Amino acid sequence: MNIVIAGASQGLGQALFVRLGAAGHRVLPLSRSGSGHDLTDPFAALGAAKDCDWSHVDALIVTAGVQPMLGKIEASSPTEWVHSVAHNLAININCLHAFRPLLNSQFVVGRPKVILLSGGGATEGRPYFSAYACAKAAIVRLVETLAMEQPSWDVNAVAPGAMGGEMLDAVVEAGPMRVGQAEYAKAQTLRGTPDKAVDLIEWLISPEANKVTGKLISAIWDQWGKNHLATLQDASTYKLRRTLP
Repeated sequence: MNIVIAGASQGLGQALFVRLGAAGHRVLPLSRSGSGHDLTDPFAALGAAKDCDWSHVDALIVTAGVQPMLGKIEASSPTEWVHSVAHNLAININCLHAFRPLLNSQFVVGRPKVILLSGGGATEGRPYFSAYACAKAAIVRLVETLAMEQPSWDVNAVAPGAMGGEMLDAVVEAGPMRVGQAEYAKAQTLRGTPDKAVDLIEWLISPEANKVTGKLISAIWDQWGKNHLATLQDASTYKLRRTLP
């Protein structure tokens, strides 16, 4: 497969780059700025796609993101809050627009695969992380909508679970006064690995997961794989929906 990974310089993206490359796939690694293409800029994302000399892309995986604003909404700068949400969404939409022609290429064999990252705050309120939570919830709705607009693609959001990295370091550095005692304590103890998320994403881009699309799937808490294919393909499962009385 020809696979593009946006955010391949660290964390989950880097682990995917290593795993998928070792499995024999051709992988194009991009980072938000380190690759020379700031993916928050739509023209830079288009430049990254233009620089790609492949005839097609089988899978686009976007793990890149901007560090979230931390703290209560009332103490946040409105400009910085909107900037945080917009930039996290921009990376995803810019990559989708830039690589859409290669995903729709006549040379793609099978169903093109798109994986975006959701995460903490997408399915419930998350105090002190409002900008991050809003961006992640929006990504889930983007995935559901794109899956409807592109029925020949498989488009899914993955919640990878807590992993060590810049985000947890930022929470610890911010301290309990800005992020709350519960989040601060959790950040000090959570140092997970990306292995389960890598396993899930590797499966989702495989032919075995064909027609699993428009879903939010947790690498840590949800059941997935061949034995759960029927449930995952059910139109009503793994969605963000209201709970009626």
